[in-house]
Amino acid sequence: MRFILTGGQAGDAPQAIPLLTGIKASHVIADKGYDSDGILEFVHGQGAVAVIPPRSNRKTQREYDRQLYKERNQ
Repeated sequence: MRFILTGGQAGDAPQAIPLLTGIKASHVIADKGYDSDGILEFVHGQGAVAVIPPRSNRKTQREYDRQLYKERNQ
């Protein structure tokens, strides 16, 4: 388990790449708050599949595994 403490006003998404660095995974499951090109490119570059729903304002909606996403809290 890893964590990074930040100020209360700081968002979670900027810490995603530092937290994922060095971890081998087949899938990375996260909520819409982590839908950024940088995070998606990093996850794919690590050989993993990003299971992150696209934000509603993304010009080109992309596919993700909806069934696996539903199980993210288990």
